[in-house]
Amino acid sequence: MMTNFEKFIIEYKESKITTVSYILFYILSIGLFHLYWLGHVRAHFRKYLKKEVITSRLFFFFIAAEGLGLWIVLMEEGYVLDYISSIVVIIAWIIQIIISFNISKEISIKLNEEEIKLPQQTSFNSLWIILFTFFYINYKLNQFLELEEKTK
Repeated sequence: MMTNFEKFIIEYKESKITTVSYILFYILSIGLFHLYWLGHVRAHFRKYLKKEVITSRLFFFFIAAEGLGLWIVLMEEGYVLDYISSIVVIIAWIIQIIISFNISKEISIKLNEEEIKLPQQTSFNSLWIILFTFFYINYKLNQFLELEEKTK
């Protein structure tokens, strides 16, 4: 019988994006690709893990912070706007870290609940989560996909 996490991985495989592609799309979309990816992964988590890993409030607050930050950056330069945009960027980054830790914690809990044994290199590293947030989570999900393909 297939576990919910295995179902999640199979479903995620259909929309897999390599980490390099993720970074390129992020750059080309002026940072807005995070929103698409996060919404996509959020829906998969809700469907297969049967839990709200990323709450609606946190998700929409992140969208608002990203949008406000982009809007301020695109406005005319000003002394006060530089400080405001810096604060908004820091807030958005902190929200990314919180969401990334929520995702990594929930994946770890599901792996323990379903007694799925994985190699040590698949465990999450807190420093990498803080530094690379969604890029690192995408990398780890791709790593789970590679392990799943190797076991078949």
